[in-house]
Amino acid sequence: LVDVAGINPSAFEQLRDAVLGEEGYANGLVDQMNDRLASALNFPKWWSQDSEFALYLTLRDFDLVFTVRDRTHTDYSFEERSGGMAHFLGYFVKYLSHEPASKDEILLMDEPDAYLSTSGQHDLLKVFEAFASPTDGRNPVQVVYVTHSPFLIDKNHSERIRVLQKGENDEGTRVVKDASRNHYEPLRSAFGAFVAETTFIGNCNLLVEGATDQILLAGVSGESRKDAKREEHLDLNKLTMVPAGGTEHVPYMAYLARGRDLEKPAVVVLLDGDQAGQNAKRELLSLFKKRKPVDEKFIIVLNEGMGFDSAVAQPKLIEDLIDPVIASKAIGLYAMEVLPDDDAEHIATRVKVTLAEAETLMDSAKRAAKEASRDPDNPLRLDKVGFVRAVLAALADPELPAAARARTLSNFRILFRAINKAAAGAVRAESHRALKSQVQNRKDDFLKDFPNGATKRAVDNLLDELEELVENDFTRE
Repeated sequence: LVDVAGINPSAFEQLRDAVLGEEGYANGLVDQMNDRLASALNFPKWWSQDSEFALYLTLRDFDLVFTVRDRTHTDYSFEERSGGMAHFLGYFVKYLSHEPASKDEILLMDEPDAYLSTSGQHDLLKVFEAFASPTDGRNPVQVVYVTHSPFLIDKNHSERIRVLQKGENDEGTRVVKDASRNHYEPLRSAFGAFVAETTFIGNCNLLVEGATDQILLAGVSGESRKDAKREEHLDLNKLTMVPAGGTEHVPYMAYLARGRDLEKPAVVVLLDGDQAGQNAKRELLSLFKKRKPVDEKFIIVLNEGMGFDSAVAQPKLIEDLIDPVIASKAIGLYAMEVLPDDDAEHIATRVKVTLAEAETLMDSAKRAAKEASRDPDNPLRLDKVGFVRAVLAALADPELPAAARARTLSNFRILFRAINKAAAGAVRAESHRALKSQVQNRKDDFLKDFPNGATKRAVDNLLDELEELVENDFTRE
């Protein structure tokens, strides 16, 4: 109250005296304190689960107690609320009240995700980011924490991840080398499989054809984030990428996410513009006629009409957005990983990706790798995942020609803008669908309660409830 809200200690002395006989004055002092507290906390910015959540001081006889109020406008004691909320509030107030030292500081925590829901963990990431990258002039604090939760990993910054692995026998615990270069791979290593690959957990989900799309989009987004506008990269803490395991599985995966349950996550589908992608789109729009899982405007199909500056004549695949110079460098890096040094050097100094008519970039890359190989009978075979990882390494190389980097990032930023626009629309559409369902349910309940007519008070109460539902929907939006 003193350090965070900036309330002068003398105000509590005034309140103590006012409680003895000036109830109106006492309540006025408490109201002033609550105004200062609300302004200092600005809680809706940090707690995404309830935009109307607030912390209040309440005067009870001679005690001043904390209560919390949620979107139902009901006051609760801390004992009546979840431990996760109190846990988060503890971290949050600690951040606000922290007085930075003159020397460098480290905030060290062991599994801070305890008690917190997935949404609460995402909110906690914002607090950690505020510690590490303050915007109010305070000194940054290095944040180090250990977690077993995939929801407390900032997927926008894979370079910050350190995967620890227990060695054999007396080797002890060690750090997995270069884990951050693998982008999504640290999550697979640490958790067996990233949760988003098997379940829809996010507020909005991007359904892609395969793991290579997931890795490529995540990696390029991280590179684009360094010098791009907000809409020109993906916020991977808000947008969950879900690989379908192949184009042919996309329609059924979309149905699993959207077609069966009352609670439906927002879903955007990204498809290649090849024949397989076109077939998947037709299936999405025709096979499930009774309940279309995804609206057509939330299905993005890659094609040259999107305005790409691609070396491929008719870009239809995500890999077609990569500049051939980057692809050439990536082949050399990939060779360094899988071949003996002499053979890898031979390829790296000779390989050059040139595009033939009607070829995709991936086809051209495979042909270039084969032509540059020392042994034509045993050429370098490009694994798609390995090649994509090498592309990301090449894109981050400071010696990469600026034109090739700019061209590739420009292409992907066009795609990111389309994804972000569709994602925002899908979230709005789902919010409105949920609102419509709530209104209909409330109306049905009212008609059951009053089958033969209702009093004016009952009707007024119903209208008040419906108005609050609509207001809350607009507040979330």
